Amino acid sequence: MRLSHRPVTVLVLVLASCMLVPQHLSGQTPKPQPDPGNYTEWIKQEVTRAIAAKAAEKAIAENGNGVANQKESSSVDTTSGSLVDTSSASDFASLALNLTGLDPPKEGESKPKSGSATVTLYSLLAAAKGKALTDPAFYKDRTNWRRISATIGSEQSKLADHFTDKPSTNLGVKLLLVNSRDIYSTNGKNNLDLAQLAVHDFQVVEFAVRNEMDRLICRAIQKVDCSDATAFAKFLGTNPFDTQGWPLTLAALEKDPDAVEMVQEGIQRLAGARIAATKKITEAVDKIRKGRQLSVAYFTKQREDEGTDEHRAELIFDYGLSTRLNWTVNASFDYLDKRSTEDTRGGRAATEFQAKLSNPGGQIWTARPVTLSGSGEASKKTDTDWLLRAQLKLIVPLTTGVDVPIAYTYANRDVDGLTSGSQLKFSLAVDPVRLRERFR
Repeated sequence: MRLSHRPVTVLVLVLASCMLVPQHLSGQTPKPQPDPGNYTEWIKQEVTRAIAAKAAEKAIAENGNGVANQKESSSVDTTSGSLVDTSSASDFASLALNLTGLDPPKEGESKPKSGSATVTLYSLLAAAKGKALTDPAFYKDRTNWRRISATIGSEQSKLADHFTDKPSTNLGVKLLLVNSRDIYSTNGKNNLDLAQLAVHDFQVVEFAVRNEMDRLICRAIQKVDCSDATAFAKFLGTNPFDTQGWPLTLAALEKDPDAVEMVQEGIQRLAGARIAATKKITEAVDKIRKGRQLSVAYFTKQREDEGTDEHRAELIFDYGLSTRLNWTVNASFDYLDKRSTEDTRGGRAATEFQAKLSNPGGQIWTARPVTLSGSGEASKKTDTDWLLRAQLKLIVPLTTGVDVPIAYTYANRDVDGLTSGSQLKFSLAVDPVRLRERFR
């Protein structure tokens, strides 16, 4: 079956509709919180609510932005900088343009070798329902919809290799079977619960110690039993802890060395509790970032006339060796449907190590880290010698949602669409939703 390039236009329109969904549309109505019984409980409730709101916004911004989220064209595209495919895509959508070997056509304008667009099922669902892609409630409740992504693109063909010089239509679908790095996956939720518990435990210690210290200072200065509510309220009425009153309060406190020592003990308890909570939160986040992921994918190149159709069924595995180092493995079966000669079958194995060279900024919707990767591929088809390829790639983020992958690739021999020797590849990968959110 021969496909036209009309699907590319359709997907571009879908991506546009996803971006144009009004951002003020709200998700589900937040569940009402129980009335707090006292001031302390009210403070704890409000702090927890504020943390949850900030965490949701940060989760959406960081989710789907790791090294295992592929924004470039798939490895089946011979002009792509992706020698190895990773297990998932952007949460929303991505566009890739492969600038390898710009060819000047007759009119004198340069054109890229290939390009592709990828969109998740989640983005299509949000567009269909008129929901904002970054709606926290909608995003949280549709984790499984982000497991499936579809890709469509186009790539130049060579008459000598593909029996046609008309561009191919590249199609693909990827299904994430094991999903451990999504914030709202089972692994993500379990570790976020641990982080939330650490926050709660710190709050309990903080409120208890702060209350104890306040009454201790009251007793040291007023020389009365400040466990009595009336006496403590009278002390607070002097505004001893505000900007103007605190210097006088501190000076009075320092006249009682025993009280100062007890206050310092309270400060040490707070410091220890905060360090312990920070450690637990960091460990929980690291477990999410290093989570294992497994996906299956299918890619095809459809060509017109007597051109060769290509098919690839692929298994993809990602494993976080550390918070900075990720390991990816590909195993695939390849099939070439040749109209003019005998069909070709083959297999392929590839692996890649990606290292983060920088840390993203602390702001919401920050850029991805600078990433350096090294990869290798071995493949063999019917009645051919082994094809060995090696690649070194640097991904440079220009801003949030815009990356420039630069790859240096070596192949040991010529094969369909590939030339032996070294080749330098430049690509442009854009996540339009993240780019928009960065400047909103």
